[in-house]
Amino acid sequence: MPKPTLLMIRPLVQALEFVQALNESTGKTPNTLYSPVIQTQAIIAKPPEKVQFLLFSSVNGVKFFATQTENRKIPALCVGDMTAKAAKDAGFSAQSAGGTASDLLKLVKSVADPANGPLTYVCGALVAHDLDGHLAKIGFSTNRCTVYEQTSTPLTKQAFSALKAPTVVPVSSPNMAQVFAEQTTGMELSNVILVFISENACAPLSHKKATQILATAPTRNAMIYAVSQFL
Repeated sequence: MPKPTLLMIRPLVQALEFVQALNESTGKTPNTLYSPVIQTQAIIAKPPEKVQFLLFSSVNGVKFFATQTENRKIPALCVGDMTAKAAKDAGFSAQSAGGTASDLLKLVKSVADPANGPLTYVCGALVAHDLDGHLAKIGFSTNRCTVYEQTSTPLTKQAFSALKAPTVVPVSSPNMAQVFAEQTTGMELSNVILVFISENACAPLSHKKATQILATAPTRNAMIYAVSQFL
């Protein structure tokens, strides 16, 4: 029986990195199809000068922010390990919340103080969590610094064809899930295994008849393990 195709729908650079990490971690070399449903591009922003912390909720936020400022003096609080690694690689002092936006909120509460100055939330034009809104409710002054925008791109004909046969699709964000759900309207995806990084990412696709798997943690390693079980 042929093994399922791995369909990568995240931006190409990150998709290639994931598949390479999958191979290095498991030794598996699945038949892989790349069809990003989201593209990212920079938005010129005005980086902050004097804030208490930078808040990063994605690797993309780090990547686009780092190209717009040479200031590396402001420490960063990051949603997860991959985002923290990206921040450190870019020259920032960074701490990882180790998981979700809720974990990042907890980290901010534990290390930041409203009396010590404002925070800057570095993000894309579309955000899944109103992080700055939650922080405002507990007394923090938080500014958004929007450094990239996300635009949807259509699935390829090859991707649509693959979705009619056994296919594994990692879904790594709520926005990606929403775009994928819209592009597969009318398709039951009964031959598909969807592997989600978080419960929030599950929601837009919960009505599909696909097999739905939630990674044990919102990390790359947990996603690799979950995906590898079906390849």
